[in-house]
Amino acid sequence: MASRPKNDLENTIEIYHQKVKEHALAHPVPEKDIPPRDLVAGIVLFNRRYYWECHEVLEDLWMDDYSERRKFLQGLIQASAAFYHVINQNPAGVQRLAQESLKKLNNYRPYSYFLRLEGLCNSLESYISISKSMQLPDHDRPFKYDQLIKLSFDFGLAKKV
Repeated sequence: MASRPKNDLENTIEIYHQKVKEHALAHPVPEKDIPPRDLVAGIVLFNRRYYWECHEVLEDLWMDDYSERRKFLQGLIQASAAFYHVINQNPAGVQRLAQESLKKLNNYRPYSYFLRLEGLCNSLESYISISKSMQLPDHDRPFKYDQLIKLSFDFGLAKKV
């Protein structure tokens, strides 16, 4: 039986995961610090603004992870859910999930799995502030998407570890 052809998203995830592994191998990165495939898949989904799908993929990874990075994964899941609420114009959901995410991600700043966290945390902080103002009675403007960022791995950080 022939396997089904991969779609564009699956191809992108495979290519990005391979590049991440190659970059990791080119630097002195401990095996435990190489991002797992599902984390890479979650980042690809996040960057395409498929926040709910990112949440689902990362949740599967989180459920099986009992390492010191468990809270980091939970923070990413909550960040993805917060941005899902940005897209769906739900300020209360944004505020709650972004605050919970920051509580966890702040413990891993500036990076974990060579994923830079500063931009993500700054974006979450911005949306918390915006969501608070949106909940005022006289506020009727929707969220803008200019603070939605893309995430990337930076293996140049390996030299600083």
